Amino acid sequence: MVINKEAKVFGKINIIDLLIILAILAVGVFFASRLRAGEITIAPTPTSAYEMRFFTESVQTFTAENMRVGEDLFDNATGALLGRIVEVNINPSIEWNPNAAGVLTSSSMEGWSSVEVVTHLQATPDTHGIRISGNRYSVGQSLTIRGGGLIFLRVSGIEER
Repeated sequence: MVINKEAKVFGKINIIDLLIILAILAVGVFFASRLRAGEITIAPTPTSAYEMRFFTESVQTFTAENMRVGEDLFDNATGALLGRIVEVNINPSIEWNPNAAGVLTSSSMEGWSSVEVVTHLQATPDTHGIRISGNRYSVGQSLTIRGGGLIFLRVSGIEER
């Protein structure tokens, strides 16, 4: 059987293109009918309750004081909800400088504070941490958070509750 590649249907579409379009439509109708009949189900990704901790050694005190319990916390880069703030610990800043002998010693700077922010959230377990809105988060990761203010800090702990 010889197929004429120049044969046109309605003078515009060749027969091979028409057969490909019909095959794609048939596959789409097949899967749509299975989905509607309940034979194909899309299960939600299982999540667990987590406590996530964030820490920075030095941020301006007025920014730290804007972080308040009860506010939602977001990853400023992705917009992912990192949970609701349940605890904010503000302490003197931690600055590391060498003394006269060249040994690193810690001190604090006036007007600056260290801050730890703790949130509770639902997330999906991942190999090295958790996933939130498709984004991976692990201990040690640096990010900018938004929740009463913008703070650049690190994830200091992730624990299942």
